This record gives sequence, C-alpha cells and structure tokens, in this order.
Amino acid sequence: MIAFVISAITFVISAFAFVISAFAFVISEFAFVISAIAFVISAFAFVISAFAFAISAIAFVISAFAFVISAFAFVISAIAFVISAIAFVISAIAFVISAIAFATSATPFAILATAFTILRAYLLKLRGSSASLNPSPSKLNASTVKIISTAGGQINQGCSTKIEALLARESILPQEGSGC
Repeated sequence: MIAFVISAITFVISAFAFVISAFAFVISEFAFVISAIAFVISAFAFVISAFAFAISAIAFVISAFAFVISAFAFVISAIAFVISAIAFVISAIAFVISAIAFATSATPFAILATAFTILRAYLLKLRGSSASLNPSPSKLNASTVKIISTAGGQINQGCSTKIEALLARESILPQEGSGC
C-alpha cells in the first residue's frame, strides 16, 4: 500500500508539474504576442516618425520658398518705391513748368527748351576745358567794361526779369525782334 501512495503522490506531483509547465507555455506565448504587438507599435512609431520628418522637410522647403517670395516682394516693393519717387519728381517738374508758363505766359515747350539749354550750359561748365585748369591772368584782372556793364538792373531784350529774358532767347523768332 505504501507503493500505491507513493505512486499516487508521484502522479499528483507530475500532474502538477504538467499544469505548471502548461501555464509557463501559455505565459511564454502571451509574452511572444506582447513582444509582437510591441514590434508592430515600434514599426508604426517609426513610420509616423518618418512621416513627421517628411512633413518637416516639406515645411522647411515651403518656408524657404516663402522667404524667397518675400525677398522678391521686397525687391518689387523697392522698385515700385523708386518708380513712384521718379513719378513724383516728374510731377514736380511738370508743376514748376506749369507755374513758370502761367507766370510768364510762355509755352511749356519754350520753358523746356530753356531748361535744357541752361542744363546743357551747366553740364558743359562742369566738364570744363582740358587746356588749362588755372584761370588766365586776364580773368583775374577787373576791367572797366565789366564794372560798367554789371551796374544796375537793366532790361534785357525788352524783358523785365532774367527768367523772361532766358525764355525770350529760346522762344523768339528772328523776325519778331523781341520775346516779351
């Protein structure tokens, strides 16, 4: 009977070992499933990270493109500012020409011709002569003729002001004799 009890105890112990080993097998399978799920989650996180990197790169390219467009807009704006400044100067010149034309009863074309003549004379004076950079001694000596001719405000070509005289020089025809 002792052998029967020992064999029953052995049977119970081996059955218990079988249950524990089955439980260990289930736990290891569960661990395998959990590690497979962790692998899938890790792969999904990698895909999301790659997607985020791609979106970041696209955002960088868009940002660089926006910067280039902004710089281009700044250049266009600067050009527009220069053009508007030129337009303002042209408007101011037109206003001055209109005011002179109204004050002197001269045509705007005669005023423009006079202005270009004065500008040309000024530019020629700026350019100067290459023959000598020092004034001649005769220019340094005062002459009686110069003193006499510059005294007092005289009427030039029948005009009462220097502007009228300048305009008259450009606007009169030879047969008219007087430009005012």
